Amino acid sequence: MSEHLNPPGLECREPVALRTPDDRIRGSFILGKLSGGYEALTALPNATDAPVSFRPNDAYEQYLKMHKVFVGKEGAKQLEDIHFRLQEESMPRYLSVAGWAAAEAALIETDSSTSHRLGLLASSMSCWHRSLQAQAQLNTLSSDYLKDYTLPYRTALDIAVLPLLEDVVFGDVKSNTCDKVFQDCLNIAQANAVRIRLMDKENDVQGLGEHVGLGYEINALLALNRRRSPTWFAIPSMNRSDSGYYHRQQTHDLLVIHQKRGEILDMAPVEVKSTAGVRERERYRALIVRGKLHLSVNGMHRPGQVLEALTADEEGRASRRELKLVGDISDRFIAMVRDYYRGKKLGHVATDRSLTNFHDASVVAARHPGFGAVVD
Repeated sequence: MSEHLNPPGLECREPVALRTPDDRIRGSFILGKLSGGYEALTALPNATDAPVSFRPNDAYEQYLKMHKVFVGKEGAKQLEDIHFRLQEESMPRYLSVAGWAAAEAALIETDSSTSHRLGLLASSMSCWHRSLQAQAQLNTLSSDYLKDYTLPYRTALDIAVLPLLEDVVFGDVKSNTCDKVFQDCLNIAQANAVRIRLMDKENDVQGLGEHVGLGYEINALLALNRRRSPTWFAIPSMNRSDSGYYHRQQTHDLLVIHQKRGEILDMAPVEVKSTAGVRERERYRALIVRGKLHLSVNGMHRPGQVLEALTADEEGRASRRELKLVGDISDRFIAMVRDYYRGKKLGHVATDRSLTNFHDASVVAARHPGFGAVVD
């Protein structure tokens, strides 16, 4: 396993002086509960844990039928209801949805108390930890149809970005939070790269494809978040956003959040594909980022190569070629996001009450290669 899987900087922060009730909540939440996504991913399932069992729960279907955008404040109570109806389940997908329903509600309910919103985030973390562990057990012990190669890694990423969401609730995204989240996501990316090599060695075509796709997604997230901006950062999309069963045009993998002092001003949806043809350009209304084109340079197209450059840059040992690669993909991705915002807003794709905004691709297509414009 790579020696870069656990770089320094992920240790628990020292307790700070707590002055206000909100500070006491904050200190307890960070120091007492958040362990990090990579730590959760690498913790082995406990053999004494309760077995995973399936029972139909219509709250899951209700959640998937919602539009793939952050709902308005009137939808927060519906999300909380879905969360409470799924949080005691044992199926990994149910628990993943329960976690995201609570996290989304926490960001939306700006009129609620800080303690209530933090409680929702804490419940998200609990659901995601149990989802990750349950899926790890299923991947080891169960039939193929219950396996999900990348769900544990995706859930680990959800856990990894929780400190950013918590800082948004407090209205102050701190630089050390941006740094901690970046390093945690980098560790998860390294773990995923190990899986890519194993799947390739074992000739597991399905597993290889899923982990490679995830590799490009994490590289895009890292390419933007390496700037450590407290006002612009990327997080994984909500659970319902990566499924094309309902509201197919709205499908996306990442959300680029623009926030200021805890107020989310906008969210840009991003769909990451290793390649994308006419069919994908006609289907998706999110910004399409092509891994082999937009997140690569000549001769370095595999996600592991880009990840190694990102890791070397983070550790201060990057070669000139790696520095150029990292700088190029970061600049290109950020420029694509900015140009996406310049496109006409597609009001018919998402309601004006949502913070998530879809745009046409005309400006991106005019300025960046490999992106055919779809204008509505």
